[in-house]
Amino acid sequence: MLSERIVPHSRRMRRCLKCRYDMSHTPGLRCSECGWTAKRKNQFFAGRTRWRWIVAAGLLAAAIYTVYITPHV
Repeated sequence: MLSERIVPHSRRMRRCLKCRYDMSHTPGLRCSECGWTAKRKNQFFAGRTRWRWIVAAGLLAAAIYTVYITPHV
């Protein structure tokens, strides 16, 4: 029970990497929802990278740096 709390939710559930369909009761490496085939079974446990948030954070950091450095120049 304790180990379930330590492992992130995305690492416990077997999900399709493309459509996030629950694959916990589906045998094999092919998603029955979208038809995507995994090369390894570890791909079903991969988390999602949220690129929009990473780009937004980078742009925000650049804007903050620009506002900070402008009065000093």
